[in-house]
Amino acid sequence: MNKTYCSALFNHIYSDNSDNYSLCCHASKKHVPRVNASEVTPFEWFLGDHMEEFRDKVIAGEKLPACEKCYKIEEAGHESQRLKRFRSDKNISFEPEKIELKLRIFGNYCNLSCYTCHPYNSSTREKELKEIGIYENYAYDETEKAPSKNQYEKIAQDVLDNIHLVGKILFTGGEPLLLPRHHDFIDKISDADAQNIKVSYMTNFTELNHKGVYFLDKVRRFKGANFCISCDHYGDKLSYIRYPIDVYKFEKNLEILAEEHVKTNGFMDGAIHLTASILNIEDIYDIRNYYQSKFGLKLKVASIVRSPYDFCVTNHPRKDYLIEKYKHDKNLNTLLFHLKRPSNVTYWNNAIKYFESLDAHRGTNFRKLWPEYDYIDTIDHKFIG
Repeated sequence: MNKTYCSALFNHIYSDNSDNYSLCCHASKKHVPRVNASEVTPFEWFLGDHMEEFRDKVIAGEKLPACEKCYKIEEAGHESQRLKRFRSDKNISFEPEKIELKLRIFGNYCNLSCYTCHPYNSSTREKELKEIGIYENYAYDETEKAPSKNQYEKIAQDVLDNIHLVGKILFTGGEPLLLPRHHDFIDKISDADAQNIKVSYMTNFTELNHKGVYFLDKVRRFKGANFCISCDHYGDKLSYIRYPIDVYKFEKNLEILAEEHVKTNGFMDGAIHLTASILNIEDIYDIRNYYQSKFGLKLKVASIVRSPYDFCVTNHPRKDYLIEKYKHDKNLNTLLFHLKRPSNVTYWNNAIKYFESLDAHRGTNFRKLWPEYDYIDTIDHKFIG
């Protein structure tokens, strides 16, 4: 296998939260020309000189600096996103066909304020952090820059003009099921084109109705519908991590999806996508078993929080125990990679301080749910618990 080939360069169009194009959501932005979606349409970017240069280099076996993250994971003996894509695609193709789109053009409105979420991914979290007075600590240098109305319409039309090349559309947000632009966009895709396109949603799956229209009815026109359901725990811990989720309503929606999966013979499918962080790292197997046994939904550790770094599993005080617990699980190789990295006690203490700020604002109590978690003495690094 070509050691630099990645199918994302040949069948993936991605724009980030700043409305700039990149190779994928894992690529290093500093090594990709800053081309803005408000100035260049998706297919102009994909078929343009920059992408052609990247493609020529990987075909020649040259490593791309933008893809350094994947190369490092592979050098450590783990499966990178590049290799995962190759395993999923099952073959190498150099032709732009069955392209998947992941465009951040619909806005960032979200009804939840998940504790690890970047504020540019959720308007509710942005509002909460500003109310607490710690927005600058977690906003970093990135802001959501949704295209203007005219820019959005130009981008949407470019996609519709090239819809015959599209095989999959990945919707994200904010919360895509609550974004008017998302609904406007899929309504403009003809029934004939929809039959050749699969849709995939990164969603919190808390609301299935939009302006009186039942959302699942909308996606029946497509070739298939998959839901990557963001969910990081269950019960009271889920309520804390993904505040202010209505757990009862959320689980009712999961029951609906499970029923649809059976009724549609797999046409509608979904899985729990967990973001690993310091508040759920010890319970991954319990969470997996809960959703598998109750709803028949598989769990995937879809990502590991790396920023804000305060919440990264790298800084968990009981890393030796966690490494031992998960060391034989090949599905958690990336998680193990981060657990084995050097930790910094300051980040852990910052996280505890942050939870106290949330509790003061929300009227919650994280220590009731995680009584063993507290500040670490920075002198002897002893875990208090």
